Amino acid sequence: MSTIDNIADCKNMLETRQQLHAEIDILISSMWRHTRAEMDKSGKYVPYFPRSPEVDSVVGKLDEADHKLASLASDTDEIAKLMGEYKSIEEMARAKNGAASAIQQAESAIRKAMQTAIAQGIAPEDLRDAEAVRDAELRRDAIVAEKGSLSEELNDRIAKAKAILERYS
Repeated sequence: MSTIDNIADCKNMLETRQQLHAEIDILISSMWRHTRAEMDKSGKYVPYFPRSPEVDSVVGKLDEADHKLASLASDTDEIAKLMGEYKSIEEMARAKNGAASAIQQAESAIRKAMQTAIAQGIAPEDLRDAEAVRDAELRRDAIVAEKGSLSEELNDRIAKAKAILERYS
């Protein structure tokens, strides 16, 4: 099982990997049809592939498939690193939106605390000194410190993951 087998959005990458493995198996099988054997000095037969346009064509196709497989493996590692503990881009987006929502709720709590303070007769220039407003701002600052960078980081990771997955759609 590879690192992307459990990531929902990587279905096309898995299919591409299976197709490449099948293509390589077919090419290897076709190479064996061109195998020749020659006896060495000790009397043992040594297999070899004679130079011919057919063999060169198969070798070229094998090299190309191997290159595609290496590129896929690199993308697989990158996707696994970007996705981290998340099983889909949708799950990452929910986490990003949850972080942004927590920050918005904290901002809303500050506004509500300010409105309550005004209703209690506190002058607008003294609002920041009101205990309820200070507490709400401290909670907001803690939430921003915890979740602010998470939201930005997840946004970047989602964009990069989508760019990689787009190559296999």
